[in-house]
Amino acid sequence: MADRPLARAFAQIGESIAWSTVSGQADIFIVLDTSATMMDRMVGGSNRVKATGESLEFLVQKLDQAEVDYHLRLLGFHDFYDEQALELSRWTPHPDAVRTRIADFGVMGEEQILDVLMQTLDLFQHRVTADKHLVLVCDSRAATSWEAEGAVAELQDRIRRRVLMDGIRAQIVGYDEPFQRRLATESGGVFVEMPPSPPAEARAIAPPAGRVRLEPSALDGGFASIAEHALQADASAFADGDLVLLLLDYSLSMQGRLRATLEGVAVLDAALRAAGLEPEYAVSRFGEADGTMAGGLMDTNVTRPIGLLEDLPRMFRHPAAGSEDLKAAMARGAPWAREHGARVVIAVTDEPPATKTAATVGLADAVAESGARFYAIMPLRETAARQPAPLQALVDAVVASGGAVFPMPRASYTASARR
Repeated sequence: MADRPLARAFAQIGESIAWSTVSGQADIFIVLDTSATMMDRMVGGSNRVKATGESLEFLVQKLDQAEVDYHLRLLGFHDFYDEQALELSRWTPHPDAVRTRIADFGVMGEEQILDVLMQTLDLFQHRVTADKHLVLVCDSRAATSWEAEGAVAELQDRIRRRVLMDGIRAQIVGYDEPFQRRLATESGGVFVEMPPSPPAEARAIAPPAGRVRLEPSALDGGFASIAEHALQADASAFADGDLVLLLLDYSLSMQGRLRATLEGVAVLDAALRAAGLEPEYAVSRFGEADGTMAGGLMDTNVTRPIGLLEDLPRMFRHPAAGSEDLKAAMARGAPWAREHGARVVIAVTDEPPATKTAATVGLADAVAESGARFYAIMPLRETAARQPAPLQALVDAVVASGGAVFPMPRASYTASARR
């Protein structure tokens, strides 16, 4: 892809979708600018619209590698003589159908991107269990035909709030402006500037930093070990009416690990049910971020109990954001477990507690007083007999409760500059 900058952009978007898809299913709405400016030629001779169709294979290649079940829908748009043309396809699992449709597009007129995005959000009907991704491909500023004062800012804010409320991840190959960058970043997607046409030199596309994805089965062994340990220690902890409290890290760095976490919980549940038990779960997604993220978590809250694991992925439809505070989450989860009768607490995180030993003593007391058995999947040093002091204090508290700690696997996939 060295001589195909748009192909590199779509490969990066494919990595982003694979990284952030939690359910294993992705409904991807491709919104393609078909205005006259998209007739500019790319490296290789195709105009930007045709190059989009040719580059789609690099996006779906990343999804196939990540074993993501995807459906695609395409919307082409332009304005001509003040009339808006929208060409909408049906949902399809076949990328060839989308490529063929793109090849047939006529390219003309202007573009009013904000008007189209407002309509697109109403057209985004999707599978209930699928993660939602919007892929916008355009080469112009976000504009509107609405001539009222402040219309651009008003529509930009409406679109941003709607995307966040609906849990849509915006992946954008577009014009380098604050709105497009912010929409992609805040919704958990990526922004890639539309590559310039030759003879201008195409800029290298830097990979997103710190985006790690575990394979879907990466945590199966850890959760199976928790089930085995818990059943051998005290199967009565899962008697009818007792709860399992899941403390799940919902910070940005966990986004690529959430699918593996949910599949691991399913392994745990299957093992418990095979033993004749019928557990119920309460979930605390913990994380901290500035402002609000619709449906996301800005602190440590606990859901009402759920009996069906099919309901669990819906709690993870919004992008993870911000940072985590494991110590605070466990300190708040322990009293909740005592108050509501949760006999087992399972914490999953990719970061150790960044606290001093003295500050961790209170956490150990809270764990001990909860009356629950704690388990944790978290990063552990492979060679050290003991962990760094804050982490070792946490490990000791978990073990003292009758539970055990299991290592968070190293990343089995890393978004990178491989082309």
